[in-house]
Amino acid sequence: MSPDSDRQLEGITRGFVHLSGGERERCDIMLRYSTDDPLVVGLIVSRPGHDSACWVISRDLLSAGLTGTAGIGDITVEPVAEQSMPLGVLLRVRDERGKARIHFDH
Repeated sequence: MSPDSDRQLEGITRGFVHLSGGERERCDIMLRYSTDDPLVVGLIVSRPGHDSACWVISRDLLSAGLTGTAGIGDITVEPVAEQSMPLGVLLRVRDERGKARIHFDH
């Protein structure tokens, strides 16, 4: 076990990236939290055949987005309830490369 292992948490899940044509593409999503920078969470989205995309997001923004729409500007987070599906989270991000809508399980 590395000396830093108790200072960092990582979680991996599967999700979807909503593409501009309306279709959804599966992706792997890693959320990374470190006590070295406790106010943010790293989000890494990987799709086969594409470079990974990374964002650093406020931990408070992610937490607020679990119960209602949160955020303004380049990043918003909101809960999503779809019939017969587990509760999800929709993350909208915008940067110099464009926009992304990322959907993953709560």
